[in-house]
Amino acid sequence: MQISAQEFFSNENVISFCTEENDLGIRFPAGTSDEEAFDFISGCLESSSSPQWFIMQIDEPGLLGITIEHSEGYDVDFACYGPFKGKNKQEVIKSINKDITIYAVEDEYLYDEDAYVVSDTCYSQSYLDEFDRVTALSDSIYVDCYKHFFQLDPSDFDNISEYFDYCDAEEEKLYSCIDETEQKEHVIFPPDPVQFDMTNPCFRGYNDNYPLESMVDCSYSTSSKEFCYIPEAKNGEWYLFLVTNYSQKPGTISFNKTAGTATTNCKIIVDAMTVGPVCEGESFELDVNNAPDEATFLWTGPKGFVSTEKNPTISNATQENSGIYTVVMVSNGVSSDEVEVPVVVNKRHVVDIKKEIKEGESYIFGDEALTISGEYQKTFTSETTGCDSVVNLSLTVLDKDSFTISSDSPVCEGNAISFKVFNSPKNATFSWTGPNGFSSKEESPTLDNVSDANSGRYSLSVTVNGIVLPTAETDVVVNKIQHTEIADSILQGETILFNGQRLSVSGTYHDTLVSAKTGCDSIVTLILTVEELKDAMISNNSPLCEGERLYLYIDDAPEGVSYEWSGPDKFKSTEQNPTIDEVTKSNSGIYSVKYEYKGKSFTLTTPVVINSVKKQFVKAVIKGDEPYKIGDAEYSEAGEYTVTLVSESDCDSIVYLNLTRAYEANDLIPEMMFSPNSDGENDRWIIKNVELYSDITVRIYDRMGKLVREFDAYDNLENSWDGKDYAGRTLPSTDYWYVIDVDESDRQYVGHVTLLH
Repeated sequence: MQISAQEFFSNENVISFCTEENDLGIRFPAGTSDEEAFDFISGCLESSSSPQWFIMQIDEPGLLGITIEHSEGYDVDFACYGPFKGKNKQEVIKSINKDITIYAVEDEYLYDEDAYVVSDTCYSQSYLDEFDRVTALSDSIYVDCYKHFFQLDPSDFDNISEYFDYCDAEEEKLYSCIDETEQKEHVIFPPDPVQFDMTNPCFRGYNDNYPLESMVDCSYSTSSKEFCYIPEAKNGEWYLFLVTNYSQKPGTISFNKTAGTATTNCKIIVDAMTVGPVCEGESFELDVNNAPDEATFLWTGPKGFVSTEKNPTISNATQENSGIYTVVMVSNGVSSDEVEVPVVVNKRHVVDIKKEIKEGESYIFGDEALTISGEYQKTFTSETTGCDSVVNLSLTVLDKDSFTISSDSPVCEGNAISFKVFNSPKNATFSWTGPNGFSSKEESPTLDNVSDANSGRYSLSVTVNGIVLPTAETDVVVNKIQHTEIADSILQGETILFNGQRLSVSGTYHDTLVSAKTGCDSIVTLILTVEELKDAMISNNSPLCEGERLYLYIDDAPEGVSYEWSGPDKFKSTEQNPTIDEVTKSNSGIYSVKYEYKGKSFTLTTPVVINSVKKQFVKAVIKGDEPYKIGDAEYSEAGEYTVTLVSESDCDSIVYLNLTRAYEANDLIPEMMFSPNSDGENDRWIIKNVELYSDITVRIYDRMGKLVREFDAYDNLENSWDGKDYAGRTLPSTDYWYVIDVDESDRQYVGHVTLLH
């Protein structure tokens, strides 16, 4: 019994899935029909009720373990087939349907190799292998081997390592138990292949060649959670899953990765497709399979096609409707990636033929032998495209005694055209004339490499025994070959669709199209330039210190583009190379610039580091005449100073220096401030120990260096500074500089004093 592949696989009844979480709200429904996928045992599946087909694609390679589970906790079973190859789901399904041949006949069936039956259960030797134990970890492993029984359940272990440790410890017991079982002859080995025994537990089902021969894993248990194991998944491979729902209860199927390093491609779950290719004049529908009810869609495509329908239809298609259609699905507020759907619209050809035959002859047209003049039409279907070609025949049956002429017209430029004489008289001479100075004495001349100048009416004059017969005429049409040249450019990394191929390399490409009207070629030449886009470079002048200026640069970007800079502290700029003055620590972080060029968006980032300026507060004491040194500066007088220490490798340090003097017993000690406001306290500037000297001169200067007061024999009493100038005017509150000369000790004191009102 042969079963058509179309009953199994189509773009609609095979749902795309992935094992990662998706934000689009796409769910994978369980099958609920009364049907069975197979009407015979297939692999481990003794039955295949309420089937649902799924398909996935591998992204990152490696080992992959998948848990398959019913959302309501009902029993599910599965079979996994693969790997298959193809650019997309449609191509994979088409390939499977092309190759599949499923047979169910009693003389073709399979048994597990190296298998044995224990307590009415079939076990293979590979069952004890490490990976097969992982495979069976999906629900529970029940091993009933003579008197020994133990159960392994994933929930009993924190991780796979603990599971393997347990298995290693039990392995010796298990092998011992198997040996005992074999000795007691409780093991039934598979029957001879020529036998047929569906009751044998090791019977795998009929040898249905495909896809059973591609079965990777299979489970038929009572659990609501199954585990599929794919040991060496490779990038780009496709795997087909049959998930059966024994209870027929509605719900969703979840596919979760629970082991391995491999990942699956989640871009395919927006399951966009079409049925094709189609022929000119037919309609085609674009469809998104298994989409959430609340989802919205945006389709775009050739000829400015735009639609927001889920399944838009294009009627009366032409070749201009061929190309790549894209759809973006929005669900749960999340937009999917663009999904491409290639559409091919094949031509329908209409050909007009004129033929002449002599009376008594026949012309074979399709499956008919025509002998009567008339207009005939036949439709032929292309084995390659499946599209019809319509041929219109105008047939003329000539009398035996008359002669006529014909040609290969119409022909295309560059081809040859041959002339023929039908019912040609014997002992005749011929004289042909025609356009562009054509003449010939041959009976059936040929013109090579014809052009448009050879189009027109040709005449033949026939002479027999000196008698000139009536002239015969025929019209010739030479159709032009159209040459079209297109120049286009793309960015490096992009592609352009031409002649059914995606091009990505600079060069000259040709596509030859056959005109449905004339049958002549139209040659389209594409001169493609792939613009090598230099990698733009983004940089800055950091690390910087607080207070310095930050420069942001972008080099080698295309000319004429606009920029969008963004960064820390709400930084925004549209300049190509923006700056930030007097930066602070808040300007540290990642800066990015975005620009668009020829419809493609580019984003670059650069880190900026702003270091803090170090601040220190220092108190120090100077003694005698030796100055206090800090950095390159020296200070001999008490006071408060601000010193900047320059660093070659880091930010400068600012030192706030409070300098006091340690005086000797007879040193003059000027007060640092006084407040002459007539309150009886600090009304005069006091210089301690001034009474020890009789010959001192005190000069007071303002901040501009102007002498405002001078004293001889300063005494802290009436002959001392009261905050006024020579004219008795009260001076403003500020710092003043003093110079004290002591003639007796030949010393000079210099410093500043603060006047406060």
